[in-house]
Amino acid sequence: MQKLKMLRILISILLITLIGVIGCSEENLIGPDESRIPPDVTTVTSFEKEGPTSSVKWNSGQHHTFTQLAYKALGVNVGGYYHYSDDPDLSTDPDDIGYNGFAGGLAKPGHAYFWDKDNGSWNHTEPYEWLWGNQHWADYNFNKWANYIRDKVNANNKTEAQKKIAYLMHYVEDLGCIYHSYWPTFGTWYQICSHLPFENSVEDNWNSGKVFSKEVFPAKISNEMTDASSFEDAAVKTSREIAQSCYRIVDITGITGSPNWNNSEVYNATTLSLRKTTGYVMGMLVRIAKHTGIHSDDGSGEYYMSSNGTLKYFWLYASKNDKIYCAANWYQKTSGDIDVYLWSNNEGKYVAHSTSGSDNPEDLQYVVPSTGWYAVCAYAYSGVSGSTVCLNSIAIKKKSFGYLYD
Repeated sequence: MQKLKMLRILISILLITLIGVIGCSEENLIGPDESRIPPDVTTVTSFEKEGPTSSVKWNSGQHHTFTQLAYKALGVNVGGYYHYSDDPDLSTDPDDIGYNGFAGGLAKPGHAYFWDKDNGSWNHTEPYEWLWGNQHWADYNFNKWANYIRDKVNANNKTEAQKKIAYLMHYVEDLGCIYHSYWPTFGTWYQICSHLPFENSVEDNWNSGKVFSKEVFPAKISNEMTDASSFEDAAVKTSREIAQSCYRIVDITGITGSPNWNNSEVYNATTLSLRKTTGYVMGMLVRIAKHTGIHSDDGSGEYYMSSNGTLKYFWLYASKNDKIYCAANWYQKTSGDIDVYLWSNNEGKYVAHSTSGSDNPEDLQYVVPSTGWYAVCAYAYSGVSGSTVCLNSIAIKKKSFGYLYD
């Protein structure tokens, strides 16, 4: 009888605990190591506003622009060496163009990681391996340049590390293009007839027409990139996600050349690939921070802003002298203003705030004065009611040369 009574008490405690957990929103969950004081939404608008930050400048090269936008979406600058992401296309290294020139250097296996769909089953494929032999594909280049960057950081060569981070992003961005990730039956003809016309059409519609430059948001740090077991596996996971999500672009376009943007499947899959690629670049920045030993914490979230005055946040743990980078982004064709705040759990107040302008992404950087929890907050200031907002952040350690992502 006593055992039965104790069992009933234990069941009651478990039920109460379960109900309590279900009743919490994910962004407000308390960790086991320390209680946290939620940010006070009533004091947001009274916080002193800082001066304006520079807005995104559009550039002609798609890789250049992609890199700049994705950096901005995480609130980082990385030396401003965005244009180095264009350079791998000019490389004559066998790791890029393949051994023996691989189709005269026109085909670049080092920039691709292909998947085919055989009776609904997705499998990695390496076209013409029987003719050209083993080649180095994008997974090899992911690992090669990540290790190079780590070595330069260890040697305190900040500039070279920052340049090669942008260089590495070229391969990340290439795998976000369906023609670098999916190889259908008779794929050679699809590549010859439609690969370049597709990329050229996206570029032609980058700042006008379909304005694809405004389709890269909302985007958050990619779990496919950060959860991979290695840099090689990151190439495997991201290319497979693009192939499985966007293969209809290739199947529908066929060998006709330029894509039909009036076809909703082609258009929607293209915009999806743009947003995912932005997330891959941010995810690679997280991986590089971990690989080089400067990573403290990172986080991201996707939130629906039901009305002006909505506040959403997640928690980040940072040590003294760490630098927190954070930014909020949303669908760019919606004009509005999101403000980014940092709330210190130690001090029980907001300690940093971005500009009140309409930058998209809206970014903020903050050097941490004391170790503890910080809430990274996005506040719907005006004009974004009903929008989806993505919030991204990373905290990194200071090296002798300063902060790698400045």
